[in-house]
Amino acid sequence: MRKTLTIFLGLLLALLVVLQFALPFLAEKTLESKIGQALRATEVKADVSALPAPLLLFGHMDRVELSARDALLGEVRVAKLHLIGRDVDIPLDAVSKGQFVIKNAKELKLDGTMTADNLADLLQRQVDRLDKVTVTLEPNLAVAEGHARIAGQRADIHVEGIVLEDDNRIYFRMTQLTLKNSLLGRAVIGNFFGDVEILDFRRLNLPVELDTVEMQTGQVVLTASQHKNEP
Repeated sequence: MRKTLTIFLGLLLALLVVLQFALPFLAEKTLESKIGQALRATEVKADVSALPAPLLLFGHMDRVELSARDALLGEVRVAKLHLIGRDVDIPLDAVSKGQFVIKNAKELKLDGTMTADNLADLLQRQVDRLDKVTVTLEPNLAVAEGHARIAGQRADIHVEGIVLEDDNRIYFRMTQLTLKNSLLGRAVIGNFFGDVEILDFRRLNLPVELDTVEMQTGQVVLTASQHKNEP
C-alpha cells in the first residue's frame, strides 16, 4: 500500500512538474495567435507565468507581458504596442473568439507608438473628403498634405494641427487648413473638419486609463495604466 502511494505521489509530482513548464508555453502560443487575430497584428509575442501553472487553465496569470507590432488598437494602427501586468485575469472564452480582453489586474501598464504613417492612414479613413494623405510629426506640430473635395471642387490641402488627450481619449485637432485650387483660389480656414478621434480608451476592454500622450519627431507615444480608486 505504501509503495503504491509512493508511486502515485511520484507520478503526480512528475505531472505537476511537466505542467509547470508545458502550460506557460501553450498559453503563450495561444495568446500570440488569438490576440494577434484580435489586433490584426503582424507579430505578437507573449510571456506568461503562474504558480501553480494550472491557474493558466482558468485564465489567471501571475505575470503577463505582451508585445505587438503593427497592431490595430481601437481604430488606429500602432507600430508598437507593449503591455505588462501582474495578477491578470483574461477571459478564456474571449480569447477563444479572438478578442483582446482583460477583466481584472492588480497592476497593468500599456504603452504604444503611433507613427506619422499610422496617423495619415487614420485621417484618410476617418475623414471622407480626404485622400492621398501624408503626415509629418514634430514635437508640437502635425502637418498633413493631401487632396480634398471642397464645395464640389478637388483641392490640394495643407493641414496643421496637434494631437491632444482629454477624458481618456486621444484626438487630432486641426489648427489651420490651407487649400489651393485653380477655381477656388487659395484660402486659409480654421478647424474645418472638426476634431478627429484617434483612440478612445473608454471603449477598449482593458482596465487602464490614459496617462500621457507625447508628440515626437515622426511619432506619437502614449502610455496608460490601471488607476486605483482612492479611498
